Amino acid sequence: MEARAPQSQEWKQIDNFLNETLRKDIKWSLKDEYPLAFEEKNLANIRIIEEQGNILSHAVLKPTIIKTHWHVFKVGFIGSVVTNESHRGQGLSQSVIQSCIQAAEQQDCDFAMLWTDLFDFYQKFGFEVAGSEIALQVNTNFKSSTKKDLRILDTAQVSPHDILKLYNRHNLKTLRTAIDIQKYLKIPNSEVFTGWNRLTNQLEAYCVLGKGADFHNYIHEWGGSVSALLSLVESIQEKKNESITLITPPQCENLIRQMEALGAQKQFGVLGMIKIINPTNFCKKIKKGARALGHDQFIFEFRDGTYYFGYGQDVYQTTADSDMVRLVFGPLKADQIHEFSNQTLEIFKELFPIPFWVWGWDSI
Repeated sequence: MEARAPQSQEWKQIDNFLNETLRKDIKWSLKDEYPLAFEEKNLANIRIIEEQGNILSHAVLKPTIIKTHWHVFKVGFIGSVVTNESHRGQGLSQSVIQSCIQAAEQQDCDFAMLWTDLFDFYQKFGFEVAGSEIALQVNTNFKSSTKKDLRILDTAQVSPHDILKLYNRHNLKTLRTAIDIQKYLKIPNSEVFTGWNRLTNQLEAYCVLGKGADFHNYIHEWGGSVSALLSLVESIQEKKNESITLITPPQCENLIRQMEALGAQKQFGVLGMIKIINPTNFCKKIKKGARALGHDQFIFEFRDGTYYFGYGQDVYQTTADSDMVRLVFGPLKADQIHEFSNQTLEIFKELFPIPFWVWGWDSI
């Protein structure tokens, strides 16, 4: 049995299968939680294995463009990997995953990414735990010293254009349209909080808690100035009257520092599992980013199955994809791979890990 893309008329079977295996006894559909992954134009990126009209295994790929300050990556998110309980142990999940990886290669994704706690299983496919994020837990002692007088609304009935305007101020972001955000705002079991300037009626901050069965009491989407965000987070905590957690990329140092000063508890976490799909393009983009920072002698190349990286004449080579993933995204340090010169190590310290993160709405 081979993995394949479904036909349009198989949507109902897919929906029923996923709801029965992943969202049993929940009143909404999985496709409502991941509206961009399970829409008609992404049908060709879904993989199923079926037998006599019954779906036995499933996975979905969602190619996405992510921009950092110095890079533009095409990332293949993989999710909703599941096999019918009575057919497990036959390699069906492996087949749909491999098919998604092949589809990511065919669509020139730089790397693939997924979220799981089955680390050993996905390492067999070349995925490595990499990247980082910060969780800031807020309790009743969180009080903003410069609370802004905002009009706080708790409703998803908000203009996606207003959200998009603030969202696009982020240096780390997925390319989104107002239509994308409009779909995200309809995700069930979510709360959308917004803070508005009372004089100008302009949106100054937004926070999104929850996403279907995920992110309970987690703010996984947010935007606005730090001062407005602090006021909004305090208002949300007061209304919820329980612990809430805001997740953020480590690069948002000002926000993290100010939230800690106001009583938030900081915890470090990993971002996900990553696999390099197109090493040649991936290395070119990393090198281009380093050169943009003025490091003209920085070496980061992939040739004939081997990675070459270093500075000037201080170059090391390896065939280990895992080292490259964990070096670029963290937590691996260059001196854990090779004994580079102090000058080279200082440059690597400046460049890696690169700023990279995925907002909650985009995870699948």
